[in-house]
Amino acid sequence: MHSCHPSRHDRASSPPEADHSERHGRHRHGRSSRVFEQGDLRHVMLALIAAKPSHGYELIKEIEDRLAGAYSPSPGLVYPTLTLLEELGYIAAVQAEGTKKGYAITEEGRAVLERNKAAVDAIFERIAAVATRSSGACWIFSNGSTQR
Repeated sequence: MHSCHPSRHDRASSPPEADHSERHGRHRHGRSSRVFEQGDLRHVMLALIAAKPSHGYELIKEIEDRLAGAYSPSPGLVYPTLTLLEELGYIAAVQAEGTKKGYAITEEGRAVLERNKAAVDAIFERIAAVATRSSGACWIFSNGSTQR
């Protein structure tokens, strides 16, 4: 997790309605705004797993932290995406802490990331922009480095 962004749980001073609208991608005038386009979450999760083998909850928290609490993917999105990535051969199950099922990237998954490097980098740039708008404090890059 990245320390330059508080999670949504740490932002007690924010008005609840502002926090709710940010998390769900709603603007004041009722227009919706998608954090991820179709297929983006797959690339984000694959890149995060490439950086560090993880289980579903860790991925949810990492994405939430990278977006400065502005969005947290639901388990109903994350776990089916993990299943899809595993079925495609891009990740493989590994032993994680306790009974949690962890995942590590495969060579095929690394090849997919390499072929889609420009798209993956653009997604992480958008994530950093959302985080900056949310907190105004820090950029988090796809390689995990941060800059204030």
